[in-house]
Amino acid sequence: MFYANQTIHFPDSPRHMDAGAWATGTTVAMRNAHTDMLSDGLPVIDLRHHVDDIAEGVVYLSPEDQQYEEATQFFSLVYKLPAGIYEQFGIVDKVAGDNEQANGSIFIPVPDTYILVRGRITDKSTADESKFSAYIDRISVGTHYPDLLPYTNIYNGLDNVSQTHSVQRTAEGDIEYRQLCFGGFLNDVIGEEFPARMDAMNAIIAQLPSLLFTNGNTDLPPRDDRGDIVSSIHPNLKRGFRNDYIRRIYHTYWYLLALLHDHVNTDVYRYLSDWNQSTRGVSGLINDLLDVGITLSEVDVTDQTLVQHNLYTN
Repeated sequence: MFYANQTIHFPDSPRHMDAGAWATGTTVAMRNAHTDMLSDGLPVIDLRHHVDDIAEGVVYLSPEDQQYEEATQFFSLVYKLPAGIYEQFGIVDKVAGDNEQANGSIFIPVPDTYILVRGRITDKSTADESKFSAYIDRISVGTHYPDLLPYTNIYNGLDNVSQTHSVQRTAEGDIEYRQLCFGGFLNDVIGEEFPARMDAMNAIIAQLPSLLFTNGNTDLPPRDDRGDIVSSIHPNLKRGFRNDYIRRIYHTYWYLLALLHDHVNTDVYRYLSDWNQSTRGVSGLINDLLDVGITLSEVDVTDQTLVQHNLYTN
């Protein structure tokens, strides 16, 4: 407006300033730019070569050639969840009077995580209405630290995912994947029908963090570095809690991650990975924890210092 009316050039104008000074500290609203969607399928998004420059979001989306039936389109989706501090739900909250149910939460550090979703979208449209449904077939989570991930419901052993439809490497190193057991959770919460294919995709993407950080069924014992670390700290954990020991392993591991975040200056997962690669064993871990000011008595699943208390009322 200022340039069109030439008022910015007049010395007696109340807007006597250049455009740069006027724009400093000012949010300029621009008209939204829209990309027309393909009427007969999903768009192709491939930003994997720029994955290190992307903080969070979809880095890959592509329909696949595989056909289940004419109206169904298979797809692969990769979503980058950035490293950070997240609220992990599902820890026992004794302050809230919860001795059995895991209604508390705890804030834990999480590494960069690449969530690979394989699924299908079915066209159920009629002559009068556009309708699409989504179904998830498989989910895998990728990271530089596959044996140290804090998420529950991870199958043991690496998942040989398709190189064509996944992020395989970043500037930090190779990405390895573990398959996630999600039951019917995601299919139950994303909804039944959507007016467009991308509405279905957006519903899936919106639920991915909840999938990782909600209680989980914790029926898969971690037979990897997570289990070894917790066993090093509490050798009698399994015997002490009997059938509930799997949940207690996760709780202890989350507590350790939270403590390490407060006590070490480096990345928590690099810290644990360096210990594991050093082959220094249990005594080495205990000494390393003592060096940063963490005693084994602090890593206690019955301690509630770091637990967020979620009170529920009817």
